Amino acid sequence: MHVKRGRVFGALLVGTLALAVLLLGRTLLSDGARQPAFTACVPLTLAGAYTLDGAAERLPFDSRTPPESQGYQRLTVYGHVSPAVAANTQVVMRIPNLRVTLAVNGRIVFSWGDVRPAFMQSGGDVWTAFTSTGIRESDAVVLTLESLYPGPTLSSFRRFFDSLATGSEHMAFQAALSGQIINIVASAGIMLLGLIMLGMSLYARALRLRRAADYVFLSAFVFASGVWTGINYEFISLIVPYPAFTLTLEMLCMALLPVFLLRYLRALLAARYARVGTAALYGVLAAALVGVLLQTFGLIDLSLLTGAFVLVDVLAITALTYSLIRTIRTHCEPEVRREVMPLFILFGGTLLNFASYLFHWRTQGLFYALAFLLFSAFETLRLLQTLRETLRRNSEYMKLENELTQSRIAVMLSQIKPHFLFNALNAISALCLTDPIMADQAITSLSNYLRGNIRSLEQRAPVPFEQELDHIKYYVRLEQLRYGEKLRVVYAINTVDFQVPTLSLQTLVENAIRHGVSPKPEGGLVVVNTERGEGEAIVRIIDNGVGFDPDMQSPNADSIGLANAKKRMESMMGATFIIHSKPGKGTTVEIHMPDLKGIAPHEDTLRG
Repeated sequence: MHVKRGRVFGALLVGTLALAVLLLGRTLLSDGARQPAFTACVPLTLAGAYTLDGAAERLPFDSRTPPESQGYQRLTVYGHVSPAVAANTQVVMRIPNLRVTLAVNGRIVFSWGDVRPAFMQSGGDVWTAFTSTGIRESDAVVLTLESLYPGPTLSSFRRFFDSLATGSEHMAFQAALSGQIINIVASAGIMLLGLIMLGMSLYARALRLRRAADYVFLSAFVFASGVWTGINYEFISLIVPYPAFTLTLEMLCMALLPVFLLRYLRALLAARYARVGTAALYGVLAAALVGVLLQTFGLIDLSLLTGAFVLVDVLAITALTYSLIRTIRTHCEPEVRREVMPLFILFGGTLLNFASYLFHWRTQGLFYALAFLLFSAFETLRLLQTLRETLRRNSEYMKLENELTQSRIAVMLSQIKPHFLFNALNAISALCLTDPIMADQAITSLSNYLRGNIRSLEQRAPVPFEQELDHIKYYVRLEQLRYGEKLRVVYAINTVDFQVPTLSLQTLVENAIRHGVSPKPEGGLVVVNTERGEGEAIVRIIDNGVGFDPDMQSPNADSIGLANAKKRMESMMGATFIIHSKPGKGTTVEIHMPDLKGIAPHEDTLRG
């Protein structure tokens, strides 16, 4: 009965929702559904004569083909409007960083530009309107436009006359917004992706994922780019009625965007090109800092530094592009390529945007917005994939934790075998009679060796290599009591600045001695070697013993111990484990340990 009632309720709910959608559709599509505008919005033209910078000579003027604001600061027009402006009708205009005064029959009816922050030259690039008392076509009109910035990029007489209209303020503003739909959607999409990436980056930092801080800067770059492309003066003052704020925000974004980007890119460069990345990063940061200080103290307007910012950015991006290309050629890691390749989409859009600025194309940053939207989508998906892979590895780690604990116990037990203790104690007993000092040293080595093995049961985190090296030396001293001059061990240590799972390298040295050197009647040599690679430490355990066929290993306790050491290094440290061996020639075990500086050990190391 209850099931039937649930189905009836569900059917009624779906039917109601469907009817609601149909009703809303009718309210939008039926005749008379849209309220008509009270007045149209028609372009307002001005014809007559004009003067430049107060000169006496008057030249013919038509607002449909006005002179551009380049090379002079003030344009004064004497003439008449067409069509006439009815009383109580609005006059709409866009004022791009200009001071404007409009007089009709000798009376000033509108002025703009004198009210602005004291530390800025301009109040901004804004849309505005005023309600006129009426302007007839025969009325004498005097319009004065004064450019607040040099050049047509920031202050433009042409854009003012292109926007001048009379009629409905709402209609004019609606037209301005509708013409920028692509820019608005692209900018909103970039900002949304930036926020998503920031959330994922902060989550990555909570997991202490490697390069999580780099992704935070990438997220800041994405979000700030969305803000920058969203500051489009064709419509922004209609949404944010603080023009000086939006102008300053645009310039700050332009100054800081390269800082965020280069901070992210520097981590991708090979070590030999790191200085180039650092120089480029500090160059753009210094330019941003100087610009902000000059603007803060009112010494210079940030907008006047646009050309300088562009020049510094182009130089820095060129240097980084060269360094990235060289990095890709010399480092073929797939991860580096996946991170670098989407950047060239961004670089292409950025260069087109710079060209738009230099050649005065009226794209309003569209090239950059579209290129960056594509770039942001790539980076968001890549970061999401990285997080998913990290979570998968963490899940696997939780499953392996108990198994690794048992492996540590098995390794310890394999290293404290009764015959090993018997041989060590026998050798110490003999030394007590012949060399008491050496016997005392041997007892100390055995004590430290046993203490290290027992400590490993409680030690889950990786330990400094120097601690592992001390444990290896204690073990080697005990084995040399047994084998004497047949066993020679050399320590070629060139770097110690890294971590290893406890007892992992000692297991490898033990394997080299027992199964490599000891079966040879004449004994042999074991070398423990460490070197620094690019972004990694390299450890080699080398012996000139009997060797073996890597494809024919037997599943005995020692090979299991070797497999456990390999598994622990790979899962805990992300290490690469390589074995080279030939029967009769010896064995080399080579381990590549990635740098994990600044990351907490154990679980955090695994996540990295």
